[in-house]
Amino acid sequence: MRIIELRQTKAALTKMAEEILSKAETEKRDLTPEERERYEALLESIQAHNEEIRRLEEAEQRAKALASGGGQYLPSSPDAVRALRPEERITDYLIRERRDILPDGVMDQTLSLGKMLRGIVTGDWRGAEAERRAMGIGTDSLGGFLVPHPLSSRIIDLARAQARVIQAGALTVPMDSSTLRLAKVLTDPRGYWKPENAAITESDMTFGPLELKAKTLAALVRVSVELLEDAQNLGQVVETALSEALGLELDRAALLGSGVGEEPLGLYNIAGVTKIDMGDNGAALTDYVPFSKAAQAVQEANGTPVTLLWAPRTAGETERLKDTTGQPLQPPQSFQALRKYPTTQIPTNLTKGTATNATFAVVGDFSNLLIGVRTNLLLEASREANDAFKNLQVLIRAYLRADVAIARPNHFAIVDGIIPPA
Repeated sequence: MRIIELRQTKAALTKMAEEILSKAETEKRDLTPEERERYEALLESIQAHNEEIRRLEEAEQRAKALASGGGQYLPSSPDAVRALRPEERITDYLIRERRDILPDGVMDQTLSLGKMLRGIVTGDWRGAEAERRAMGIGTDSLGGFLVPHPLSSRIIDLARAQARVIQAGALTVPMDSSTLRLAKVLTDPRGYWKPENAAITESDMTFGPLELKAKTLAALVRVSVELLEDAQNLGQVVETALSEALGLELDRAALLGSGVGEEPLGLYNIAGVTKIDMGDNGAALTDYVPFSKAAQAVQEANGTPVTLLWAPRTAGETERLKDTTGQPLQPPQSFQALRKYPTTQIPTNLTKGTATNATFAVVGDFSNLLIGVRTNLLLEASREANDAFKNLQVLIRAYLRADVAIARPNHFAIVDGIIPPA
């Protein structure tokens, strides 16, 4: 009950602070000294509520872990590595780590990407007091603008939502530096029955390094100056455009990245992933046997086949499989149990021998696919780059840094060389 009361009070304080900013923005002016003092006092109170809520939540989680026999509960620390599940947001992670507090005290709830972009391009920050103060600490040496954590993480979360590999269960690892070194299991341990007074048989559990090195993923969008000045939903439009571009490419790289240059090495090209080959020149699906073999390969590596990622074409062809009587072909239990995600990021024009219209499907446990993401996203805007000046447009460039790693390659199996039926 104490946590609920604190959250309710925090919400009321936040509303009061937002009303102060909203009034100044409506009247297109800066905060008065009295308003600024009141606003900053509210921020201090909100922060105090945040810290108390966090403390109580950690105590509650410790109690739950001990009650359920879950062992020791470890709160977040500077040295901890936290992997985020698909439903968890980087935004919430930053709040837990208390890195959403901007140096000048601006609240993240008040920031708008649309207002920020207008201020960057037009130089007119009227009605955008919070954004102006936030951007005052975000200008880099090259003229770009470092998006404050709340806006940056919002775009990154939207990009994650677009990626099918994350929907399928891939974990996101926030990176606080350009390189993050982890450990992965190379050989699983074994248990042995021990006779009385005899020594325990030692098993050979071996580990290997797993390294994430941040690589640059960029997106460029073009917006007319008129739209930028007039559109009320500009922030939402730009966020959607940027997140789609970043999310789709992150998806493609995680699945099919070449590992050459700045491109991560994707699942299809990772050594140790089992390949179920459809033949030298590929073959069309006639039954569910290739998927059954893929599930078996994962299980034989002590993995759990949870998810199937495939091209929409393959999904449609499989759905239309028929038995000898012309009735829909009944799939085996191993296939029915898979969560299925079609994605256009799996191409259907790969070369397999003489075939140039091949594709593949992935069966596995995607919690073994890690996507490391730097939590900063750089946003730059220009009215002069390329032909933007001539066309009265603004070029908006955003880039984040990310990488892909596979913790257990043998917990994935790829059905390779699927072609359309003749």
